[in-house]
Amino acid sequence: MKNRLEFPKNSADNALYLEKWQEMFKGEGVDFDYHLIWACYYDLNHFTLGSVLHRDIKYLKKMKLDGFISCQNQRNSFPTNLLMDIMAQTLWNKNKSFNAIVDETFQTAFGKKESKIVAGFLKKMSDLWKPFFNPVFIPQPDQTRIKKGIQNIEIMKKLCTEFRPIVKRKLRTEKIAIGWSWKYLWYYLQLLDLMLPAFYSYLLREENCEKEFEKVLDYLRKKEKIIHPALDVSTFIKVLQWRINEAKGIS
Repeated sequence: MKNRLEFPKNSADNALYLEKWQEMFKGEGVDFDYHLIWACYYDLNHFTLGSVLHRDIKYLKKMKLDGFISCQNQRNSFPTNLLMDIMAQTLWNKNKSFNAIVDETFQTAFGKKESKIVAGFLKKMSDLWKPFFNPVFIPQPDQTRIKKGIQNIEIMKKLCTEFRPIVKRKLRTEKIAIGWSWKYLWYYLQLLDLMLPAFYSYLLREENCEKEFEKVLDYLRKKEKIIHPALDVSTFIKVLQWRINEAKGIS
């Protein structure tokens, strides 16, 4: 029979719970956390989540914790390796700023000249995706976020159109590791061409919502052989299926 212990649901209460526990227990403690298991698929552009991850790791010492265990997917490098770099570098040096890690990550992956352009694009996309990071219909429809999300999708489509020629040009000139970074970014833009209409349909709860998402799932399956080293395709498909079920009212 399962025990009947009830634990806090929000961060503030959990922090207080930890504080009271530490008054009795003086041994080592670590944070076992889940930044890169589900949230990485809600913020595909990684900047919002990356900022939270960076701040949380820096704050471990203030919480009197001695380490960090990440319960996560192993392939978290699509479209970039930003999240893994943030985790590794901040655990190694908590004084390293978020912006310094971003600069290093994107210069290494895309070359110094275009690194800020790529980072700027993904940062804007991450900000625009925020209204529907979390389900918009659970526990009830959030009309404010739905309206904002619909407006933002139109802006994101325009950003993708403006950014595409840069990626296409770099595909022709860059080789080896940097070339693969641009190649993954190209596949990501193709994915967005399908995902943005699917999420538009999701926000409106249109009848063709599932069909729009099936186009996304079909693309992922067809490209899995290529993007598999950087993206856990099966888990991503599972997360997208949750969105389909949510729009259909299936819990």
